[in-house]
Amino acid sequence: MADPFKSLQVTFGAFSCRLEGFDDPAAAMVAVEEHLGRAGEGLTLAEGRSRLDGKALACIAKRGGAARVVVDVDGTGLVLRATKTPGAAPTGRRRLPAPPPDDDAVLDRILSQADSHLADPESARRRDAIASLKAAVAATEAERVLGEANAGGVVRHGVFRNDLRDAVGSRPRGGPSTPPPLRLKASQRVDHGPEPLEEGTGSELQPFADFADRVGARSLPDLLEAAAAWAAGTGGREACDPPTLMTLAASRLSGTLSPEDGLGCISALLREGKLAREGNGSYRPGPRSRFHPGKQAR
Repeated sequence: MADPFKSLQVTFGAFSCRLEGFDDPAAAMVAVEEHLGRAGEGLTLAEGRSRLDGKALACIAKRGGAARVVVDVDGTGLVLRATKTPGAAPTGRRRLPAPPPDDDAVLDRILSQADSHLADPESARRRDAIASLKAAVAATEAERVLGEANAGGVVRHGVFRNDLRDAVGSRPRGGPSTPPPLRLKASQRVDHGPEPLEEGTGSELQPFADFADRVGARSLPDLLEAAAAWAAGTGGREACDPPTLMTLAASRLSGTLSPEDGLGCISALLREGKLAREGNGSYRPGPRSRFHPGKQAR
């Protein structure tokens, strides 16, 4: 039974409305009158109920201090009952049935799932294996019908072996293959000494020896530097090629001079500025040479 202090009933001509359970039924009734308007006196029960839509009920609930308003009908007229629990569907409202599924959408979903299944690599391998088995069964059945294979399959295997033997036996036999080229290791290589001087330069070894003794050239770098200076100063040559320099230097060494050692030493002298390179690959004394002809003259 509703609290009489929280229940209020108002009649508009043939239309009657009762409020129950509101904390402030008077404020709720004012909200009802605002939504029904002056036409409330001429409204029927059905028309009044249609005017109190969801927006109107929310306003009435807010004014009356309720969480929500439930609309009901009894023998006296329309009943607006306040509740403290929000979210429940109003009494008298029936949920509409779900719309029937769209046949086209269902078909599209089925086709999409089928395409996804067919695109799966595992499904593709399974289909290939089944196709191979079907082909093998069909080939065996065809051979059985044509009588080309016996129960053990000996004839078919023999045919394959004969074809292989004929193919291998018909290959032309070539002559002996050419042996691969002989490759020597670095320790097995024979290094040749510097190339000899041109004809007529043998007489130059002694004058160069005197020059080397005079300037005090003893080591290989000093001898190569002195050879370039001697050739440019007294030897009548502005520049010498590497073989000439190494031959002159080797004549003053006790041991043999390998091309690698000679060329490496020439490169070092070139970097130090003690030798200078000409465009034709020959060398002359560099600006930092101790045995430069100009310095010797001073």
